[in-house]
Amino acid sequence: MSEQCLLVSDYSSLEIVILGDFCKRLFGDDQLVVAYLAQFHPTNPVDLHSNNARNLFGVHLKWTVPAGMDYGGMTVDNIPVAKFKKHPYGALLRDMTKTFWYGMSYGKGAYGFSTMIGADGKMIGELKAQEMIDALLNAVPGMRKWMEWAETFVREHHGIYSLGGRWCDLSAEMETGDEWNARRAFRRAYNFPMQATGAEIIGDAMVRVMRDKSLRKLGFGTCLQVHDELVLRGPLVNAAAAKERLVTHMRNATANGTPLLFQPEVNASYASNYADAK
Repeated sequence: MSEQCLLVSDYSSLEIVILGDFCKRLFGDDQLVVAYLAQFHPTNPVDLHSNNARNLFGVHLKWTVPAGMDYGGMTVDNIPVAKFKKHPYGALLRDMTKTFWYGMSYGKGAYGFSTMIGADGKMIGELKAQEMIDALLNAVPGMRKWMEWAETFVREHHGIYSLGGRWCDLSAEMETGDEWNARRAFRRAYNFPMQATGAEIIGDAMVRVMRDKSLRKLGFGTCLQVHDELVLRGPLVNAAAAKERLVTHMRNATANGTPLLFQPEVNASYASNYADAK
């Protein structure tokens, strides 16, 4: 029997891809699409979270780099984006930006972020958390537009759709007439389309892989699916060819027949065990 391996493939920041798709469809705002694709430029890649952090903390909040570090005393947007992720202060701010980004995607507000540890090693507090939220929404206006649109849609229809047409019924919250329940519905609505659309896309990718006769001839079949990741098992000798087909299927997958406006990037690798393949 030939040596076996695991072929592991997942989407790169699928939720950001989907949010960028909605912003482009609804508002003609392609900032997220451009920023996402810039990460994969063949000669000059631009890290999305580093770029957001430079804008959030440097351009909008005017934070400065501590003395004694490279670019000390200068606003953080003076750190080149290519160096931001490895700069000791830039890396810290990048992590904070990611925390705010994904927390806000699930409806987290200033109170929820208030206990987060800031760059000075202390809890940031509710006022500073609100400043950061406002700055991020100014730096990435598509997110603000999306949240406002989602709230308006839910108030009118008491639910929200995924890109593939899956419906999230929020009538139980909206029909109480209580604003606290309405805010709870909005928090669900911000993220449901991303999660449900992502599930539709990975589901379609799984079907495409299952139906691929060439993959079966290569000896590969799906053994695990986790969120936006697929794990296939098969002979190492055919892994390179299987990887190419798997990536193509995942990039071409749709949300119940509705394709994304731009193809997501897919990471794939293979090894004798899962840890090495990741």
